[in-house]
Amino acid sequence: MVSFQFHGEPKLATYRKACNGQIFLLTEINDLIDEYGIPSEEKCQTEERFKYDKYIEAQVWDDSIINEYKTA
Repeated sequence: MVSFQFHGEPKLATYRKACNGQIFLLTEINDLIDEYGIPSEEKCQTEERFKYDKYIEAQVWDDSIINEYKTA
């Protein structure tokens, strides 16, 4: 969700990337890593443009779990 903050917050424009403010599928993650690299503590401390790139957030959704609680 941090990505959405960068997308809409004017004071964070310096750190904004084209991928901010979007949601990606698991099948798209490798392309993002190819383009932006893996976040690291070293990069966020040594390169200002990566200051807030400390992790990749993932949300895992699985319908099989939800289906257990659904009523017909």
